[in-house]
Amino acid sequence: MELKRLENAEQQLQVSLILFLLQIISFFGISGFWSLGKYRTSDLCFLLFFAFGAGISFFLYQCKSKLVKQWSVIHGLLALFWIIAMISPVTDHSKKLPMIAGLICYLAGAVFNGIGLKREKVMQSIGKWCREHTGLFVLMAVFVILSLETLPSTPRGDSNTYFRMGFLYAAPKFDFTLRNLSDFYLADHMAVGYAFLGLFGVFLDTKNAIGLHIVDIILILLSGAAFYELLGMFVQKAKKSMKVLATAVYLFHPLIFGMIASVSLDKPTLALMVLFTYLYLSDRRLLASFAGFLFLTTKEPNVAFYGAFMAAVYLVRFFGLHHAGFVKRFTYTFCRAQFVMDIIQPVIAAYLILATGTWASNNGIQFEYQVINSFGIVDRNTVSKNLQLGILNFNWLLLAGTVVFLVIVIFQYGIKRIITNRKFWTLAVPLGAMQLVFVGFQYIYYTYPNARYITPYEYVLTLGLGVLVLACNMKHAVKVIGMTGLALLLAVQSVVTIDPVTIKKIAHKHDGYFYICSTEENGKFNFNQTMEYNRQYTYWDGVLRKIIADIDTDQNVLIGTPSIENTYFFAQFYPNWNKKNRMFEYTVIDEPKTEYYPVEDCELLKYGTICEMTFNMIREEKYDHVYMIVPKMYVEDADVQNTLQKASGYTEKEYSYRGWNVMVYEVLLGEKV
Repeated sequence: MELKRLENAEQQLQVSLILFLLQIISFFGISGFWSLGKYRTSDLCFLLFFAFGAGISFFLYQCKSKLVKQWSVIHGLLALFWIIAMISPVTDHSKKLPMIAGLICYLAGAVFNGIGLKREKVMQSIGKWCREHTGLFVLMAVFVILSLETLPSTPRGDSNTYFRMGFLYAAPKFDFTLRNLSDFYLADHMAVGYAFLGLFGVFLDTKNAIGLHIVDIILILLSGAAFYELLGMFVQKAKKSMKVLATAVYLFHPLIFGMIASVSLDKPTLALMVLFTYLYLSDRRLLASFAGFLFLTTKEPNVAFYGAFMAAVYLVRFFGLHHAGFVKRFTYTFCRAQFVMDIIQPVIAAYLILATGTWASNNGIQFEYQVINSFGIVDRNTVSKNLQLGILNFNWLLLAGTVVFLVIVIFQYGIKRIITNRKFWTLAVPLGAMQLVFVGFQYIYYTYPNARYITPYEYVLTLGLGVLVLACNMKHAVKVIGMTGLALLLAVQSVVTIDPVTIKKIAHKHDGYFYICSTEENGKFNFNQTMEYNRQYTYWDGVLRKIIADIDTDQNVLIGTPSIENTYFFAQFYPNWNKKNRMFEYTVIDEPKTEYYPVEDCELLKYGTICEMTFNMIREEKYDHVYMIVPKMYVEDADVQNTLQKASGYTEKEYSYRGWNVMVYEVLLGEKV
C-alpha cells in the first residue's frame, strides 16, 4: 500500500511537470507565433497557457496531491501579478478580453488550490515552522530595518539604465496579451524572469524605485531562508543559533547588504540561484522548475551555470546507482519528465539569448582579443578578478577561514569518511560545479570591472565556510564569537570601507573622512560604477538632495560638474525634482526611450559639464545661476582650478553627508576683468 502511494506521488509529479512544461512552451509560443504573423496560433497558445495552469490545479485537486503546496506558490504568484497589473495605473487596459479571461482562469485555479491547501493544513505547518525559527526572523527583521534607508536611493549608471530604460519602459507596454516578450527585456538583456518579479513593485510605484527596492529586499530575504535550510541539509544536527549566524554572514556581505539599493541583474541572479538550488536539492521539483525558469531568464550566462549544476546532478544520480545495471540506471536517471524539463528550459533560454537581445544583436558573444564583452584571457581582467574574488570586502578572510576549517574538518573526520558520505556529495558536487563554472566564466569573459558581477560568487563561498564551521568539533562559544565577529565585520564594511587589505591592494581615495575604492582594471581610481562595492556610493544621493534643496530651482539654473574623468556618473541630475518631498521622481517613458517626461508637481533641472570650453555656450542660455559641484577629493584637480581661474568670479559652499564632502561653486561667467 505504501509503495503504491509512493508510485502515485511520483506519477503525479511527472504529470505535473509535463503540464507545467507545456505551459512554459505555450508562454513562449504566444510571442513567437505573433512575431511570425501567425496570430490565430498565438491566440491559441494564450488560451493554452491559462488552460494548462488551471489544469494543473484541477489535476492536483483530483489526486489529493501534496504537490498542491508547491503549485499554489507558482499559481499564486502568477495570479497576484495579473491582479496587480489590473489595478496598476500605468499598464495598458485597452484589451479587456484577455484581461478578464486570464483573471477567470486564475480564480478557477485558486479555488482548487485553496481546497487542497486547507486539506493539507498548510497554515498550521507554516505557523509551526515560523515558531521554530524565530532566530532567523529576528535576523531578517534586522536586515530589513537596516535596509530601509536605501529605499529612496536614486538609480545611477547601469542601475538607471535598468530602471528607467527597462522597467519604466516595460510597465506601460503590458497589455495582458503576453504577445511582445521583447518589451520586457531589460536594457536589451533577455531578463524576463527578473522583469516579472520587479514589475510587482514597479506597477504600484513608478515615481521612484522604492517598489523595486522592496522586491529586491524580499528576494534576498527568501534566499536567506533557503540558505539557512541548506545549512541544515549539509549539517543535520547543527544548532539553530549557528545556522542563524552563518546566514548572517551571507546576508550581510557587502555585495548583498551593501548593494541592496542597486538595480541590476546580478543581485536577482544570486537570490534565484540560491532559491533554485535549494528547492532542487530539497526535492521540491515543481517549485524548483519555476525558480529555474526565472533564474535562466534573468541573465544570459545563467544558462551555463544552470547547465553545470544539472550535469553534476545527473552524473551523481547515475553513478550513485552503482549496484543497479546500466539500463536500469539510465532509465531511472534520464527517462523522466524531470529530465525533459531540466533540458528543455535551458535550450529555450539559450535560443532566446542567441536569437534576441544584446548578446545576439551586437557584442555579447564575440571572440575578438581584448575587446570589451568578448571571450578570451586578458591579463588586466585576470588581475582585476583576482582582486575582486580573492580580496575585496573581506573575501580574503572568508577564503582563509574556509581553508583553515577545511583542514580542521578533514583532520577530525578523515578523508575516507567524507568521501563515502553520499549525502554530502549529492549536495556539494552540483553546487561546486556551478561555482567552478561561474568563477571560470569571470576569467574567460572580458567585460567591465564592476564588482557587482561577482555577487553570485559569495553564495557558495559563504555557504562553504558556514558548513565547515557548523561541521567542525569546536566549543560552541568559540564558534559563536567567531561567526558573530565575522558577520559584524561584513556589516560594517557594507556601510563604510574598513577592510585594510582592500584599501591596500585596490585603488582608493581618502578625503579625511572615509576611504572609497575603485575596482577599475587599470589600477587607477575612477569616479564611476567601479565604486559600487558597498553602500557608500548611495550616500552621494544624500548630499545631492541637500544641495539641490538649497538651490532656488524656480529660477533658470544650470547644475553641473567640471570635466573630471567619469564624474558624469555622479552628476546625473534627474530632471524631475519634487521640491516638497526633496526627491528625484520619474515618469513612465514612452518613445523615444531616452526622453523624460515631467512628473506632476515636479520641476525640471538642467545639468551639464562646466569648463572653459563650455563658457560661451552657457552664456548663450542666459542662466540665472550656474553651479559647479565638485567632490572635495577633486578640488585641487587641474581642470577644476583652471575652470575657476577662467571664470569672472565665484562663491563657494561646502556640503557633507555620510562621509561625502562636496564643494559647490556658483560660477560667474561674465568676461573676466
